Amino acid sequence: MILPNCIFNQALFSQILVQHIKAILPGLKSHISTALVSVAKEHASYGEITESKVCALCLSMWSLLLCETIFNNLVYICR
Repeated sequence: MILPNCIFNQALFSQILVQHIKAILPGLKSHISTALVSVAKEHASYGEITESKVCALCLSMWSLLLCETIFNNLVYICR
């Protein structure tokens, strides 16, 4: 809720938001890369894959791809 007497500076807000996103991106990229390595190691340890392992792996990969897509969109926005 914006108070009636409050002056909202959209340009300043946008600038602060972009600075925040740029500050967060390196850590987010590192976190996603670490998670991808972890999932790759987990995948390699499965050996013969059963149906339940495939479902777990697909869910893990889907969530990581979603995070990577969000990260890439944030990078594009901040250019």
